[in-house]
Amino acid sequence: NIDLFVTRTEWISEMALNGGAVAKKLGNLGVIGVDYVSIDYGQLIGTQVASNTKGYIETGDVDVGAFAVGFGYARQFTDKYHLGAHIKYASQHLGSNILRPDGEEIENRVSGVAYDIGTIFYPGFKSFRLGMSIRDFSPQFKYEETAFQLPLTFRIGFAMNVLDLVGGIPNNSLLISVDALHPRDYTERVHVGGEYSFGNLIALRAGYKTNYDEEGLSLGFGVNYEIAGIALRIDYAYTDFGVFNSVNRFTVGGSF
Repeated sequence: NIDLFVTRTEWISEMALNGGAVAKKLGNLGVIGVDYVSIDYGQLIGTQVASNTKGYIETGDVDVGAFAVGFGYARQFTDKYHLGAHIKYASQHLGSNILRPDGEEIENRVSGVAYDIGTIFYPGFKSFRLGMSIRDFSPQFKYEETAFQLPLTFRIGFAMNVLDLVGGIPNNSLLISVDALHPRDYTERVHVGGEYSFGNLIALRAGYKTNYDEEGLSLGFGVNYEIAGIALRIDYAYTDFGVFNSVNRFTVGGSF
């Protein structure tokens, strides 16, 4: 009926992402949801060219940040076909700077609307399904002189509980998924993942990304627990980030 979660990602270089979402089922009309994500870039100290021994002076902390808030709708049209769409308002602020020689102060802020759309199709073979999505379709955003577009990404993939091939095991599943991504600003990437779920209580997960400079292996687990009619979920994931520190993700959610 209602599902919600909050999540935090301890990203590299002391950055962090925070997010959350809530979805409501509308019977045969489908599902609606709202979501929010923001990034904390950590402490950044501004500098300005100066004629001292260092060649610069510090101008204090720089106010930087970004967030996006969105609204989504999805519906199961048949037992084989699902379709969803999402619209979001995104904004980024990268502090301010003073233009020379007139000394005008410019706020480096940009915002706009972007769209996502996705579909899932079950062809009828066991639990096998195909998925496809287009994310971050948007007009150009523009700072003072530089225009850019969000990282439009096309994704296609498939997933299946491979235990279905041996007749299935009650309350257990071994989900295998493969996604191929084509970002606007990079060559193709492939993600492979697996999740073993035992008794609908504990899930063990592993994944691997190809064609990334540093990212590769991910490991994680999830725990489900039902109390007083509320299904609670706790998830954790670890990602190896090469020369950077590892990335940790924490999520808490519930279904009512």
